Amino acid sequence: MDRTRLNTYDKKYGAMLAFLALELLLFTSLNLANYGMLFRYLAIVLALALLPLVFLHYKKEDWLNLALLFVLPLFMYGAFMAFSPLYLLLHNVVDDIVMVLALESFMLVGVALAKSPDFKIEKGLAAIVGGMGLLLFISFVYTMWRYTPFYVLRFEGQVLYFDGERYLISEEAKWLFGFSFKEVKLSYFLQTATMLTPLLAGLLFVPWKKISKLDYAWIAAGVVGLLAIVSLPAFDSLVYVVPALAVAVLLRFYPRGGIYKKVMRYGLFAILGLFALAAVFLVLFAFEVPFAMNLVENTRIFGLFYGNPLVRGYAEVIQAAFAHPFGGLHSIFVNNGFLESTGSAVFDTLYQGGFFAAIGYVAMIVIGGFVLTDYYRKADDAPHVKTLIIVLALTFVFYTAFHFEYAPFVRETDRIYKTPFFSDLNLLIVIFLLGYAYSRTKKEIAVTKTDEGVNPSSVG
Repeated sequence: MDRTRLNTYDKKYGAMLAFLALELLLFTSLNLANYGMLFRYLAIVLALALLPLVFLHYKKEDWLNLALLFVLPLFMYGAFMAFSPLYLLLHNVVDDIVMVLALESFMLVGVALAKSPDFKIEKGLAAIVGGMGLLLFISFVYTMWRYTPFYVLRFEGQVLYFDGERYLISEEAKWLFGFSFKEVKLSYFLQTATMLTPLLAGLLFVPWKKISKLDYAWIAAGVVGLLAIVSLPAFDSLVYVVPALAVAVLLRFYPRGGIYKKVMRYGLFAILGLFALAAVFLVLFAFEVPFAMNLVENTRIFGLFYGNPLVRGYAEVIQAAFAHPFGGLHSIFVNNGFLESTGSAVFDTLYQGGFFAAIGYVAMIVIGGFVLTDYYRKADDAPHVKTLIIVLALTFVFYTAFHFEYAPFVRETDRIYKTPFFSDLNLLIVIFLLGYAYSRTKKEIAVTKTDEGVNPSSVG
């Protein structure tokens, strides 16, 4: 492709496209008017408009790496989710295709804007956390007005009646959908609050005297998140903040190099090894292998963990996945009760989309971890900016892995509406951040003028 024309395109439309991207990020994170599908259509259009910028800054061989790292896992996850029996009931075929393309589009927008001189990640983060913070703030204020502060404790066990139905006051909150408020479960309300709270860790990297106007966006969002958790109160949700805060503290204070670097590396391998062993044992438990069953029945620690109803739900889903490898609406029962959702983004994906969708999503998590590690080490963004991106993505993955709410609505008339993880707009935001982080660590193509025109060369 003619690089002179690409440069002209960048100079002519780069600033406008960067502005439109900020608007898209703001509207998506705010879920403006509850038009999630519209934002997906807009993302596809914007990604197509930004493609010339990617061609301008990427060499041909870089496209293979991009495809292997992001395009294929995203497509595997998206395609098998969008065309699962569940989503074929929820949407028409056109919308299902758009759902898949939107994943790739948000990633591509992040990849392209990371190379654009007209886009500043500080503004992008302000748009993202500003939108999420504003949505949470409105919902939080209305919740406090209707229920009063500390109502989860004060009204524990008390009920209210609506249309003749009985509801526990302490198990619901208000959330803004479009232009009306709906009663939702606390776990749904707390997802956004929990994601925003660890943003306050950015203060470890920014002295008060150097705080800029854009920094007030993530500081305010973090304060709103923490205030929402404390005012309910819902201190249990703070456990999902701990991993992000621990990472932030390590990035800020842990010594570099030498024995400390080795300790960190081996410690990380040990944690990953424990997760791998737990996953293998879960598979053995799911298929009732005698060795695993004996440990669960006769060992207190194994019994407490694997005997938990949530973990039993994971096991049931694993077992059922072999009979329904492409997902579906098959019935799963735990303790004589129908399991509508596992409460986990990972196992819900396996349940609803099947093996290939789950493999795609897990691959995204693993690759995202390496990308963010590489981003913090190599990118020249401000340390607090890199930390904010890491803690936002990490908290989202951690919270949704254990506490995602598939059926958020409380009222009987609203319970028919579900919010599968694949439809979560925050997922699109995180994918954008991963695309941006990946692109910030890659070499650019320097474009220099020669007597014969434009000569591209690779620079570090």
